[in-house]
Amino acid sequence: MIVALTTVFYRLPPIAAEQDSVYRTYAPLVEVDALIRRDYVIPVEGDRLTDGAIRGLLLKLDRYSAYVSPEDLADYRTKNTGRYIGVGLEIGEADGSLVVISPVENGPAMDAGVASGDVILAIDGRPASGVSVYEAERLLEGAHGTFASLRLRCADGSVVMKSIRRSMLNRVAVRGCGRSTDGRHDFVLDAERRVGYVRVSKFDVGATEALMVAIAEMKKAGMTSFIVDLRFNPGGLFTEAVAMVDRFVDRGVIVKTVNRRRAIKTYKATPDNSDTTTPLVVLINQGTASSAEIVAGSLQDHERATVIGERSFGKGSVQNLIEVQHGNAGLRLTVALYQLPGGRIIHKSRDARTWGVVPDVVIELDDDEYARIIARRQEIDRSVVGSEGARVFMDRQLAEALSVLTTSGTVHR
Repeated sequence: MIVALTTVFYRLPPIAAEQDSVYRTYAPLVEVDALIRRDYVIPVEGDRLTDGAIRGLLLKLDRYSAYVSPEDLADYRTKNTGRYIGVGLEIGEADGSLVVISPVENGPAMDAGVASGDVILAIDGRPASGVSVYEAERLLEGAHGTFASLRLRCADGSVVMKSIRRSMLNRVAVRGCGRSTDGRHDFVLDAERRVGYVRVSKFDVGATEALMVAIAEMKKAGMTSFIVDLRFNPGGLFTEAVAMVDRFVDRGVIVKTVNRRRAIKTYKATPDNSDTTTPLVVLINQGTASSAEIVAGSLQDHERATVIGERSFGKGSVQNLIEVQHGNAGLRLTVALYQLPGGRIIHKSRDARTWGVVPDVVIELDDDEYARIIARRQEIDRSVVGSEGARVFMDRQLAEALSVLTTSGTVHR
C-alpha cells in the first residue's frame, strides 16, 4: 500500500502538468464554442460544432487524414469493392493542393476530359482549400444521374469548369491489349516475339489473382515475357500490392512501414507460387500512385523488373481507420510512410528531395500521346467482340518495353 501511494503521489505532478498543457492548448476552442452557443444569431447543434472542430484539427495535419462521421462509416468500410456511384476520380495532395491522381478508366470524369495532375479548385462551388481528400471523394459521390461541378486548373495554367454526370462505376482490375472474337480480353501483344501485355487499372479485391489468371493465359498462348502496365493506376488495397509482389519475388523485403518513432513493420516475400524467372517490364507514369508504386518500386529494387516511363505520383502514406466515439465514428489518420526495400520513401512530403518511383528508363510522353493511349483503351474496353477491333496504342514507352524484352530476351537494367 505504501509503495502504491508513493507511486501515485510521484506521478501527480507530471499528470497535472500534462492536463494543464492540454487545457491551455484547447482553452481558446472552449471559449469560442461557448461564445457561439451564447451569441450566434441562430441556435447551433452541438454535433455540428464538434464535427467542424475535429475536421479542422485533421486538416492541419495533411489532406489524407479525415474524420469519418457515423453516417459515413459503413460506406467507408466497403469502399474498395470496385463498385460505387460517382464521377470516377482518384484524388491526392501535391504542393498543398488537391490534385487528380488519375481518372478512373472509362468513368465519367475521363470522358469529360479530366486529366492526371489537374488541380481541383472547387467542388459544386465549394472552394477546395479547406477540403480533405476523403471529403472531396465524398462530395463527388452521389445519386446516379446527378451532376457534380468541378473547377479545375489544368497543366497549361488554364481554369476550366466541368459538369460531370455521376454513374455506377464497376472497375475491372485487369485488362488486355485487345479483345478476342468471344469478347474476352486478349493478352498477346506480339505473338512473333512472344511478348504478352496486361494492364492493371486498380488494386481492388482480387486484383492479384486476376493478374495471375491473365499471366497463365499468356503462358498458355506461348508468351515467354510480359509487360505489366501500371500507368494511371491510382493504387488501392495495400494487401493486394504486397500479394502481387510476392508472386514475383521469393525472398527478402517487399515493403516496410515507418512510423513517427521510426519503428518499422516489415512485409517479406514467401517462396510459395513465385515466378522469379519470366522476364518482366513495368510501365508507370505520374498517374501511378500508392499501391501501384509499391509494386513498381519493390520489383525494381529486387531487380525483378525493368521500370519504364515517368516518375510516379508519390503517394506513399499509410492511413488507418481508428474507431472513436465507442465505434460509432472513425479517424482516417496518417500513421506511417511506405519504405521500399532499397530504403527509399515513396511519399512526396513538402520537404522531400526524393520521392516516388523513378524509372530505369525515363521516357516522357506529351498530352497528345496520352490522349491517344486513353482513346484506344476506351475503344478496347467498350468493345465486346472482334479480334480485328481496336488494339493498344504502341506509344514510345510501350515500344521501349517491347524492345527491352526482345533485345536480349531477359530483363536488364
